[in-house]
Formats: sequence, C-alpha cells, structure tokens
Amino acid sequence: MDPRAVRIVLVATMVAFLLVCVVCLVHFLDLGILPGEVGSWIEDNQWLAWTAAAIAGMSALMLMPALVVSRRPDHER
Repeated sequence: MDPRAVRIVLVATMVAFLLVCVVCLVHFLDLGILPGEVGSWIEDNQWLAWTAAAIAGMSALMLMPALVVSRRPDHER
C-alpha cells in the first residue's frame, strides 16, 4: 500500500475527529461560543462524538499493518 495514501487517510480522520472533539468540549465547558441551537443539537446527537471516536480507532487499527510493512527496508521486501 502506498504510504502517502495511508497518511492522507490518517490525517483526514484525525482532523475530523479533532473537530468533533473540540466542538463537544466547547459545548460541555459552556463557554458561550456556540449558539443555543447547536448546543441542543449536540445533546440530542451525542452519537456524533462516539461515531468519530469509533471511526478514528478502527481506521488506525486497520491501517497499522500497512504502516508496519511500508517501514521495512527495501532489501527485506
């Protein structure tokens, strides 16, 4: 597997996960940055944070073997 493609997938997953985490953290700390409608939507749809965490964890587990194989020296392949 191309290591560049693996890195792109990992970075995209990480960015999405961090965005969801930051929005949930801002909401739970009640900093007043988010409008009221967004806060109630987050409380009604907590599946979003859990889905982001599950996708990040699963993609990291699935891509780990590809990263290990791509780090071998060329003479061992």
